[in-house]
Amino acid sequence: MCKRWVILAVVLGILTLVGLATTGCDQLILAPEEDTAAEAWVARYDGQTADDDGGQALALDGSGNIYVTGYSWVSDTSSDYATMKYDTNGNQLWVARYNGPASSEDWSLDVTLDSSGNVYVTGWSIGNDTESDYATVKYDSDGNQLWVARYDGPVSGYDLAYAIAIDYSGDIYTTGWSQGYSTEADCATIKYDSDGNQLWVARYNGPASSEDKSYAITVDAWAHVYVTGWSQGNGTEADYATIKYDSDGNQLWVARYDGPVSGDDNGHNIAIDNWGNVYVTGWSTGNGTEADYATVKYTNNGDPEWVARYDGPANGEDKPYAMVIDSRSNIYVTGWSQGNG
Repeated sequence: MCKRWVILAVVLGILTLVGLATTGCDQLILAPEEDTAAEAWVARYDGQTADDDGGQALALDGSGNIYVTGYSWVSDTSSDYATMKYDTNGNQLWVARYNGPASSEDWSLDVTLDSSGNVYVTGWSIGNDTESDYATVKYDSDGNQLWVARYDGPVSGYDLAYAIAIDYSGDIYTTGWSQGYSTEADCATIKYDSDGNQLWVARYNGPASSEDKSYAITVDAWAHVYVTGWSQGNGTEADYATIKYDSDGNQLWVARYDGPVSGDDNGHNIAIDNWGNVYVTGWSTGNGTEADYATVKYTNNGDPEWVARYDGPANGEDKPYAMVIDSRSNIYVTGWSQGNG
């Protein structure tokens, strides 16, 4: 059965949609909207078969070219990373596909660019004699694959990268979650140099030694690394878990947020402002509600300053998926909210 969904992102003042559109079966669809909300163009990508092709993330370069990454099914049991570049008019310039060593499932989940126009994508990929591994791929500006860096965790279990970032020196960082010894899953953050050499791995096992999963990452001007996600607490359900590392991978602090009812609290996105303050957004179980938007501000030392919650009109599920900060440190979050009726 085919699915239908879109991802919304605001980049450089243009509203761009990337995701799946249903026309019998799914294809990746990209549609920018100008300030007038009139449709400028739609670019579709139909992969090698009639199966699903799904966009997961996008990035823009300084010339306005658009890069999209996601997955594209080859058969019922095999999918590839699919990364493509479009010009400002929606013309497809290239498509780069990555098929992992097991020719099985490979899902790209995030993309970023460096100042030279190289493209980096990350996600997860089934390995030979392993479950899923982190797989990070670098392409040049013409879509030629330069290297692949894979990470198989300590137990060769499930290792899934969800987010990628790059610093001013061109070093690359990925984060996600990885099975550990006697733990279900740890937050695992990795630093690579520009040639794909692994420089360090930092793992975080929360207080319950249970499930700990990071979903977002950002880097500041001093190459400090910030990740967020969720972590099982002692006597609570999942809490936001936000971690700061120095440039060598040493943990500087962990900030946890347990919502008002000690229910499920899931950090999903992270950003920093010009003064080094840290903002995390996600969803959190509320009093008499299912899930609310919950945005938390921390100082650069990890001290909480405020929490802003939003419960929609139905007191149902309200979940944000994206956040941006403007030059005056105003914060904008968006996602979906259950309505009345």
